Amino acid sequence: MTGLEVSYPTAVPAIEFGVDRLVDSLRGTGATVTRHDCGETTSTDVVVTVDESNEEIAAEGFAVRRTADGVTVSARDDRGAMYGALEVAERVRRGGGLSAVEETTASPAASFRALKFNLPWSAYRSGEQTQLHYETCRDLDFWRDFLDMMAENRFNALTLWNLHPFPYLVRPEGFPEASQFTDDELTSWRAFWRDLFRMASERGIETYLLNWNIVVSESFAEAHGVEQFNATEQVVRDYTRQCVTQTIDEYPNLDGLGVSLCDWMDGLSPAEKQDWFVDTFVEGIRRAERPIRLLDRSVRTEAIAEMRRGVETAASAENVADVLVPTKFNYSHGHSTTSLEKTHDSISGEVDDSLWEPTPTNYQRVWTVRNEDVFVLRWGDPSFVRDHIRENLQPNDAVAGYIVGSEGYIPAKDLSHVFDTHQTWTYAFEKQWLFYAVWGRLLYDPAVPDAVFEQAFDERYRTGLGGRLLEGFQCGSQMAEELASFHAGTWDYSLYSEGFLAPAPGRSGLDDEVSPFISVDELIDHETLDSSYRTIPEYVAGEDHGVTPPELADTVEARGDRALELADELRTEVRDGDGGLECEIDDVEAWGHLSRYFAAKLRGAVALETFRATGDETQRGRAVDHLRTARDHWDGVAAVTARHYREIPYATEWERGNTFSWTKYRDQVERDVRIAATAEPRE
Repeated sequence: MTGLEVSYPTAVPAIEFGVDRLVDSLRGTGATVTRHDCGETTSTDVVVTVDESNEEIAAEGFAVRRTADGVTVSARDDRGAMYGALEVAERVRRGGGLSAVEETTASPAASFRALKFNLPWSAYRSGEQTQLHYETCRDLDFWRDFLDMMAENRFNALTLWNLHPFPYLVRPEGFPEASQFTDDELTSWRAFWRDLFRMASERGIETYLLNWNIVVSESFAEAHGVEQFNATEQVVRDYTRQCVTQTIDEYPNLDGLGVSLCDWMDGLSPAEKQDWFVDTFVEGIRRAERPIRLLDRSVRTEAIAEMRRGVETAASAENVADVLVPTKFNYSHGHSTTSLEKTHDSISGEVDDSLWEPTPTNYQRVWTVRNEDVFVLRWGDPSFVRDHIRENLQPNDAVAGYIVGSEGYIPAKDLSHVFDTHQTWTYAFEKQWLFYAVWGRLLYDPAVPDAVFEQAFDERYRTGLGGRLLEGFQCGSQMAEELASFHAGTWDYSLYSEGFLAPAPGRSGLDDEVSPFISVDELIDHETLDSSYRTIPEYVAGEDHGVTPPELADTVEARGDRALELADELRTEVRDGDGGLECEIDDVEAWGHLSRYFAAKLRGAVALETFRATGDETQRGRAVDHLRTARDHWDGVAAVTARHYREIPYATEWERGNTFSWTKYRDQVERDVRIAATAEPRE
């Protein structure tokens, strides 16, 4: 048995984390491994070093070099050393052991690589789908596993969101009535936060608390005779300022705070909103004992020039270490086109560059890529993420990075899967491991090849399956992206792509007032998000620009066919003890049927619109035939998902209740056929 030595700065937790993974990989080759501190020995097989003066290596970057004795990992900071150790560990697992590790150099494409996580207490989106996660999200074992996943995938920031976090963190001086907890309860909460922030720091992950404004606690509102939401009295300003200062001072491992100046600031002018922000949050930071980063979310701003004034004022304030401005890419449906078509900056949703022209020198943008489109099925499309980064992370555009995550989906307790012996995961994020691997690894280095994700599949299941599994998910995941590009969504519940729903009434959803399901008529009448796509009425009218609905149908169908072919092929290779492999294959099949459903429905919609425009009965017949084909594929989706998914709580209510399954909307799929069969030509 081979004996190997690893030398590294043993007192640094983040580097220890990376070395732990490296040691596991080396032991997996049959080697025995001894650890040393860097100062204890000069002869080792792996040396991990940090030299802050090494300007040849970027911040959070690393260099792996071969030596006569083995391998060295060099970095200029702790995170870079951790990532370098993780890289060597991965290459060892790829085969050939330490001797096969090749030299490489890496530096992060995005300096800010964050996940968005909505907390289930003081929740912005309340309801059963949120409260079911409460116990899991108070469990530090969950957070330990989640943070491990983040570090392994090179995420370096965790943003935690709720309405009003402060009563769960502090009993503010001068306002003890603001916290509803007993001393023992608040002591428990304080221990939770300190452990969470410490664990994150030990993995090279910054933590941020973000809230909405203006919100106070229920007990504070009652004690002072003010509204819980939208209260602008001086006592609210004083209280908010004190909460900010005290939270910073009591939690030294908290890296930043964030604000969202939109939902409960009724009656305030754009200038008054910014003045409130400066008077409370910025002043609270100024009074704290240490600097902290600030996230100032750009959302529904009536006057972006006023927001720029507020951001620049904050950026110049004492103790504000840095200002980042999160901007929602294509509103709440970032998994759509990689072209920026809409933002949440302005009330209209139209792109306004006033915050970015001229290019700012004292703050940077962070793209927020929201996922309100895929909650149940697994998602993974490396080509989409690479394209997104290439098009939207330009070095001269003052873009620091990305925040990726959901508002209506908490990746904690797995609410969707029925109990089964093949379930090898505990938490929802573990089922969606590919989503996090693709986003995290590619935000760090867009050149990471598909082979890395294929290897991850092979390690989970069996060598030789990874390439086909990744291709299946890439083909299938693009269905959700294409629907979100073709059927424009805005806020969260205006679209739910994997469910083919537009559930929000009165705001680009429930247009036919029948159900949240996107009917064939709603597909016809809706605008596209991607301006390079033609709507169905534009195509039928003969307009000549962009991708046509039939072309889109052909593309989506081809991907669906390939996903189904791969699912059939992979299913023949399932063996006893393969764990979640069968479940992964079922998701590939579900995506295949959804893709073919979308393609057939597009063709049916084109034929139906043509019939209404021309009265050609042949077109009506084609519409009915295509929509029946679509129905057959919806039945395929329902059958494969019913095998292992339960009806789940969804994030908003409608007339059918706030739960979702594909089977639940079978009658609406059938209704499309009746719509076509009974249609009349337009006069």
